[in-house]
Amino acid sequence: MAKQEENKRPWSIALTAGWNPQRVEKLLLLFRAEHKRSYEDEEAVTRCPVAGTTPTVVCVTGSFGPPSFSKSNVVSFESRYLFDKFAIAAIVSRNVSKNVTTVEVPVYLFGNDKVPWNGGVRLAWDSKDKDLKAGVFVGVPFSFF
Repeated sequence: MAKQEENKRPWSIALTAGWNPQRVEKLLLLFRAEHKRSYEDEEAVTRCPVAGTTPTVVCVTGSFGPPSFSKSNVVSFESRYLFDKFAIAAIVSRNVSKNVTTVEVPVYLFGNDKVPWNGGVRLAWDSKDKDLKAGVFVGVPFSFF
């Protein structure tokens, strides 16, 4: 079994629109539509080819096959609200190509214009796994400069 490499170029394009209602200045509403084309490695497996009559078998673990092509169309709606001491968001996404709905609720517990990072907790659920997941995140705010 000889090692083979194959490179594919994934790409995506998205359109995002936002609205900040004048009456509720701490609320931001976002709509996003994205088309994505990607490639995923085949699942890694272990194979033990038997060659000749030697008692030793050498096993190889890896992806046996070319990357599989995947395309998806995802639409999402997001609502963000800034409270005095924390911020919360609710994101509902629908992958219409794979019929999967995802709900995420990040709660930003710390971070402001005086510190160069933010963080909090995140709850997530998707209709494929039907699993509730929780996590902690720390990151830096997005900036062009």
